[in-house]
Amino acid sequence: MAQAVPALILGSTALDMKAQNDEMKAKAALNERRAKASTATGQRKASEIRRKGRVLESDAKAIMAAGGGVTDDAGAIEQLADIANVTDYNQLAALYEGDTEAEGLRLENRYNKKITRTKQFATALSGASKAFGAA
Repeated sequence: MAQAVPALILGSTALDMKAQNDEMKAKAALNERRAKASTATGQRKASEIRRKGRVLESDAKAIMAAGGGVTDDAGAIEQLADIANVTDYNQLAALYEGDTEAEGLRLENRYNKKITRTKQFATALSGASKAFGAA
């Protein structure tokens, strides 16, 4: 009977460590899905911003032409360039936002993995201590 107690304690310790590992993997998978979704959202936002920018640029050219002006003089070109610059900036900002959020989630995964490994080590030491203390 005395030998069974350490074996039970070590078995329980192993199960605790497996549960910790399974929990870490589940959180990591969820965070990775969230990271991919965040990147995709940023890409969709960037595409929509670019589309709206093109529409705005086209509308500006149409208004310039409808007003009897030209679209190739210095002032018109400067205004169209400003529209393009703002559109590009907003597009890149949307991509950056999505990528930054995704990287934060991946960083959280790395942190959780280290924390889980530390908890597993503590669990193993505690289990060994109990097992050898019970023997």
